[in-house]
Amino acid sequence: MRKKDMPFMLQMLLFTSGLICLTLLVTGLLIGYNQATGTKEALADKASLSASHFARMPIVADALAEGEADDELRTIAAEVRENNNLQYIVLMNMEGIRLMHPVPERIGEHFVGGDIEDVFEGKSYTSEAVGTLGPSMRAFEPVMIKMVCRSELFL
Repeated sequence: MRKKDMPFMLQMLLFTSGLICLTLLVTGLLIGYNQATGTKEALADKASLSASHFARMPIVADALAEGEADDELRTIAAEVRENNNLQYIVLMNMEGIRLMHPVPERIGEHFVGGDIEDVFEGKSYTSEAVGTLGPSMRAFEPVMIKMVCRSELFL
């Protein structure tokens, strides 16, 4: 006994349906990948722009020169963070020690994530890393401190 062959129309229907499902799956994956890439780029741009503006504030350079962040700087950082919808702003010195952090107990500790070396060479960049606050898109911006040498001459 031989099984009946599927009718040609049914074969074509199944083949066409399978091809459409495969096409929709691949298209959906490509659109999702494009969307994720665009979102990451937008987040990196937003973080980079915020970091750039924050780093150019004279109060930030003053805090780095003094070796500590005061309440005024923390208030400004909180406003910048809220206005730009950022999760956190961290300020660290050239040794990678945090001078400002959203978790006060972590101030004075070393920065975590392994992606800070280039900022010490004066480079601005973004990276994705896992730190003490979890995985995040981070923007690094060097702060240039102008040192003023004063000398007084007494006659």
